[in-house]
Amino acid sequence: MIGFLTNAMEQKKRIMIYYLDKDNNVTQRIIRVMQIEETKILAYCYYRKQVRGFMIDNILSFGIVKEEKSGLKEKQQKTQNKSNQT
Repeated sequence: MIGFLTNAMEQKKRIMIYYLDKDNNVTQRIIRVMQIEETKILAYCYYRKQVRGFMIDNILSFGIVKEEKSGLKEKQQKTQNKSNQT
């Protein structure tokens, strides 16, 4: 897991985690890892819109969030706009 978190941090990738919070509730978060410590990570949480600490042992599962390519989306919108004009 540390290797995955380190890689995500170095590549500035958003990741989705399932996390066991202090009240033993399972929560889903999308985060960007900023710092890795021995027992926790510091990450920007897109749900809370702030930097939060997450205990590594409480991360139940994780994965990369697929980024949408903005250039492709813009090109598709331009193509669609041109076809609507004719």
